[in-house]
Amino acid sequence: MTTPEARVRRTLNADRPTVWRHLVEPGLLDRWFCPNPELELAVAADPRVGGEYRADMGGEYVAVGEYTEVVPESLLAFTWGWMPEPEPATHVAISLAEADGGDTDLELVHAGFTDPEAAEGHRDGWERSLDRLVELVG
Repeated sequence: MTTPEARVRRTLNADRPTVWRHLVEPGLLDRWFCPNPELELAVAADPRVGGEYRADMGGEYVAVGEYTEVVPESLLAFTWGWMPEPEPATHVAISLAEADGGDTDLELVHAGFTDPEAAEGHRDGWERSLDRLVELVG
């Protein structure tokens, strides 16, 4: 039996170093890391194994977690939980690969859900957030 997961892929019109910076720098995360562009977004991030992040989406939604894998320009993985009770946490892995023409293929897998509806809701949120990232990097 497979557990529900959210899986999203995008090809971005930017090289891997540029996309990587948008995944790890708070000043850039603040511009796309929320599916709703109407919410004020503030992201604090310490992208190293064991480092933590906090994404405050308009004060209504706050996601927190810890980085579990950091391979510059290739893989960023972290736990994902919602405040005020971030447990049980799920897990997000974002992989980057070089695509044709200097573009970057991004695959995001958000796993560890026990409820298919929660997985689907997160997939929708990631779809919209990554659409914002695609627009941001050009």
